Amino acid sequence: MSAPVLLVLGPNPAWQKTLFFDAFRPGQVNRAHRLEEFASGKGINFCRAAGCHGRATTCLVQFLGGRSGQSISEALEQEQLPAVSIPLAAATRCCTTCLD
Repeated sequence: MSAPVLLVLGPNPAWQKTLFFDAFRPGQVNRAHRLEEFASGKGINFCRAAGCHGRATTCLVQFLGGRSGQSISEALEQEQLPAVSIPLAAATRCCTTCLD
């Protein structure tokens, strides 16, 4: 018996940027020593988790636009996460997290 396919609606994809700092120094210029960028959002993360679980496969349906949307599409292709992307005129959101 083959694994079921879950259709996942991801209405809130994001291009995630995480900046790493040695320490936060108030009132001074703080420069990140590392940047990580990747596709994110609840639908995308659910598909990743389902793949780790191994009992179902997924197909993500999402809305993407602009350069950030293109980056998400390329990242999902590299991860081999099946997705159907509906094009938008507006750019997909970017989220930035700063860690020290």
